[in-house]
Amino acid sequence: MILYLVDLPLGGEDELTLRARRLLDEAALILVGHQARDRLERVGVARDVPLLSPDDAGPAQVAAAVRAVAAGRHVAWALPDLAQWTEGDRAALRAVLAAGVEVLPVPGGAFWVGCLAASGLPGDRFTFLGRMPVPSEARRAQLRRLAEERHTLVWWVPAEALPAAVRDAGDLLGDRGAALCGADGIWRGKLQDAPSGTADVYLVVEGAGEEQAWTEERVREHVRQRLAEGASTRDIARTVADAAGWPRRRVYDIALETGAEHGG
Repeated sequence: MILYLVDLPLGGEDELTLRARRLLDEAALILVGHQARDRLERVGVARDVPLLSPDDAGPAQVAAAVRAVAAGRHVAWALPDLAQWTEGDRAALRAVLAAGVEVLPVPGGAFWVGCLAASGLPGDRFTFLGRMPVPSEARRAQLRRLAEERHTLVWWVPAEALPAAVRDAGDLLGDRGAALCGADGIWRGKLQDAPSGTADVYLVVEGAGEEQAWTEERVREHVRQRLAEGASTRDIARTVADAAGWPRRRVYDIALETGAEHGG
């Protein structure tokens, strides 16, 4: 029993691989993940093919797909890309595998891979992070954790979160090389100069270099974090200054200032 996992392109029908086109055209049933329905329409999939959404309907839809595969019917699962996977999609995949169905991927030219290549940033070592967190606190926490990552970083960013995401990335990662890549084209430059947009994009950011300078905002973020953990100002001045390449006296002053602001 085989279910074909088909990668849908961000653009139109001309970006769909020949194999993916054939499998979708021959499918008696198509499972559609989050945001996949619009893409199916753009690539010209026949409207009379039954569509089931595992993310919306849960176990009943997955069971219907498993029965169809067991009966020898051709079933495809259309998903935009890894960045768009939801927990519902992942749960559905686990259920399909638990039912003994073999899931075979059909490459469709994952858009984010092309964005990484076109960014001009190092592509030999990279970290694909999926959807960038939208809530500010979660997003900034992730960026702080990645501040020392030397691999090129790749996120999918929804349009409504893009201005804040770019601003936070610049504050916490420094003014690194970056690219914004979407269906309408690609922008390359420095994070501080990145434009806002009205469409979903992939954000590609240069990894930390050997001498990557820390911004003041990034230093202050680390100072606040260490103070919250109970570290002394003297210890903070030593550890943060060494990591940031800043003078210890300057970090010590920031730690004193930040502690006073928070009643420390």
